Amino acid sequence: GAGTWGERAVMASRLLPSLRVVSLDATGTLIHIPRGVGYHYYKAALRFGIPSRLGAEERVRLGIAECAAEQEGDEMCQKHGDAFSTGFFKAWREMCREHPNFGAGTRERNEVPSEAAGASMGATRSQNGAELDRREMAGSIAASEWWLRVVKRSFAHTGWPMQVTEPVIDGGLFEWVWDEFASNRTWSLYDDAVPFLQEAKRRGLHVMVLSNNDERLDETLQSVGLRSLLDHVVVSRSERAEKPSKEIFEAALSRYSGIQPNDILHVGDDVTRDYHGALGAGWHACLLRRTPDGGSIRGVPRAHTFASLQELGSSLFSRT
Repeated sequence: GAGTWGERAVMASRLLPSLRVVSLDATGTLIHIPRGVGYHYYKAALRFGIPSRLGAEERVRLGIAECAAEQEGDEMCQKHGDAFSTGFFKAWREMCREHPNFGAGTRERNEVPSEAAGASMGATRSQNGAELDRREMAGSIAASEWWLRVVKRSFAHTGWPMQVTEPVIDGGLFEWVWDEFASNRTWSLYDDAVPFLQEAKRRGLHVMVLSNNDERLDETLQSVGLRSLLDHVVVSRSERAEKPSKEIFEAALSRYSGIQPNDILHVGDDVTRDYHGALGAGWHACLLRRTPDGGSIRGVPRAHTFASLQELGSSLFSRT
């Protein structure tokens, strides 16, 4: 309403004089998977012929046509994809609990100082340093291994028999999924992403992405055509710290010289990780609510909540 727009005008007038950097979350803010994760997992199952390896009773139980690999169209793939999405998010949550931050852990969780990694490169190490290295290694796994376990568990949680799926996953399906999920064959830009970034750059602002993600995000942003508009892509796995921790915001800030926390606006779709995380680091913050029921959130002023980057851009940039 008019009151909200008035409040946004006040916010913009206070923010813009000192604003030098716009930081954005990735998934749900700039990019998304239009069909959902599960759709692509089911397409992978078809591509690698898993349905044909199942027994008749298993196909009936899963609701899969006998000739699914050749005959199932998009509508049926979407139906099975919805079931896979449920299995995927269960697997995702499990892995996040067991091996946080895509297998890298965090500085706080592993209790290993950043110097330990550098110490492990030396020719000699103290006994204490070696113990720190062992603790770090025990708490960390490679990103590819982390995602391999997610894929296997996703199939299991969707009800597909592991004795059938696991050899196929290990035999090529995972590598295919790994590549697909770093590309524009799976990810798409929101329509307002490029115009918002271009306008920010046109006005002399620095722009970066700050995401709880692994290192493939850089490749994904290249694939969808965004990387050239960004100064930096800061991901949690590389920094061994996740939003909303202050450490990852400080790591992102360190990418710029002469920039203070109060010079940065962070935009994201998660109220805890993005909005309150940024405020806790001394940054400005706005919450993006792209969902149809998007609206006010407890603890977030309505003037700080936007339905799109286009709406945010109109509030920020039309007043200068």
